[in-house]
Amino acid sequence: MVKDKIDMINKYNENPRLPNWLIIGMTIAMLGNIKSHVRLIVADYDNERKILNFITYFSKPFTDEDEEDMKIMMTELGSGWGQYVDDCYFKCIYSLKPKNELDQLSGAIFSNKEF
Repeated sequence: MVKDKIDMINKYNENPRLPNWLIIGMTIAMLGNIKSHVRLIVADYDNERKILNFITYFSKPFTDEDEEDMKIMMTELGSGWGQYVDDCYFKCIYSLKPKNELDQLSGAIFSNKEF
């Protein structure tokens, strides 16, 4: 079942710089943790050192609860895909800059539609 999903993602993954397990894992980890003021989540993964970096951009100043939600996402990701990650770091940033002016690291994991 999981292999079928990974094969499907491999077929449609437009960003080969981010591993498929990360896209699948973050999709699951984000369930219930994404609020309307989360604009963009970007990631970078160092395969050799197994280090994962995230930046979450918010459309309003983030709170302690928002940071806690990001920690929960990292825990969720680690519980299912921990064999790929030895260290994980994240930053929360409040920014209203256009998305194309934000640091995208290796690519977006989540992007909220903006009008």
